[in-house]
Amino acid sequence: DVCSSDLRWKLFNILSDGVWHSIGVLQEQFKWDVAHRIERLRVIGDKKRNWKIEQENDKVRMIWLGNQPENPE
Repeated sequence: DVCSSDLRWKLFNILSDGVWHSIGVLQEQFKWDVAHRIERLRVIGDKKRNWKIEQENDKVRMIWLGNQPENPE
């Protein structure tokens, strides 16, 4: 079984391109609770102040505030 931080890291890598992604498509593709993991990434990003999660309807993207991608642990 894949641990939660591995799934969060996978989602982080997908969103780190800054492009809008469909939450429904991500949910269908990965079969795990995408909304919960997006919220976790939002909280971690707010703490680290390196990225911001933007959400609009069924779309989500990551905006970089810092310089380099970091592991969202």
